[in-house]
Amino acid sequence: MGALRGLGIIFVVIGAVLLLPAVIDAVYAVAFIARAQPVIGQVVEVDVTQSQIPFTDPESGRRYYAVLEYTDADGDTHRHRSAGAERRDSISVGEERKLLYLPNNPEVARTQSLMGIWGRGIVLAGTGLIFLAAGAAVIGRRL
Repeated sequence: MGALRGLGIIFVVIGAVLLLPAVIDAVYAVAFIARAQPVIGQVVEVDVTQSQIPFTDPESGRRYYAVLEYTDADGDTHRHRSAGAERRDSISVGEERKLLYLPNNPEVARTQSLMGIWGRGIVLAGTGLIFLAAGAAVIGRRL
């Protein structure tokens, strides 16, 4: 019984530790949005990476990222690689996508989408909440 309770406490601590960077990421995202300038970017290429784990199927483990070009308010062109991998058939060279960039540092950009802006925080918060709930359930369980 004591070991199971200890495991529950560990899960609660892990959950709390994961929630802290989620909150920090949310604060940074809000600050980014407040300072960012919207722009339309164009997909100019697809960046393909291969997982380090070998599979028999050559398509397994491949990840596809859109590389976009956009022009800032000063007329300078910049490139942005999407943070999240996508299905190959969802990326079309020449396609236009909305971006947000920082006018004082135009190299810093994010895709203007739920996952492009909030994705990291959502994943961290979701994982943290799962650990918290599992730990609380174990601690609160009467054995």
